[in-house]
Amino acid sequence: MACHGPALIRITFTLPCQVRHQGRTSNMDIITRILVTGTEGYLGALLAPELICRGYEVFGLDTSFYKERTLYQDGGTTPLTLAKDLRHVGAEDLRDVDAVVQMGELSNDPAGQGAPTITYEINHKTSVHLANLPLRRE
Repeated sequence: MACHGPALIRITFTLPCQVRHQGRTSNMDIITRILVTGTEGYLGALLAPELICRGYEVFGLDTSFYKERTLYQDGGTTPLTLAKDLRHVGAEDLRDVDAVVQMGELSNDPAGQGAPTITYEINHKTSVHLANLPLRRE
C-alpha cells in the first residue's frame, strides 16, 4: 500500500522519543499503538490512515455523529473506532496505548458561537484531561 495524502500533512517521528508525563521526562520504548481522537473529522480522517500506512497500530475514538457521511471516503484503510464522547474518556480507554493524538474538537465558528460552553469543554478541558490520563501498557 502506498502512503499518500494531502501535501499539507507532514508526519515526522523520531523514535525512541522523549515523553513528558506528570512532571517526569523519560525515554519510552518505540511507539507502536496510537489512539487518534476525531478519526471521522477533517484532520483525523486523514491522519489515521497515514499512520496505519506507516506501520502503526491505530485505534480511533469519535462520537460517530457523522459516520454515515464520513469524510474522504476513498475506500482506503480506516482504524477500528470506538464511538464515544471525548468528555467521557477514562484511563480504561487508553489501555495498551503508547500515544494519543488529540484531533477531536468542535472545529467550526458557528458551533463555537452557538454553544461556547460545550465548545470550551470539548476543545480545552478534554484536551487537558486526555493529557493527564496515564497511558498503560499490558
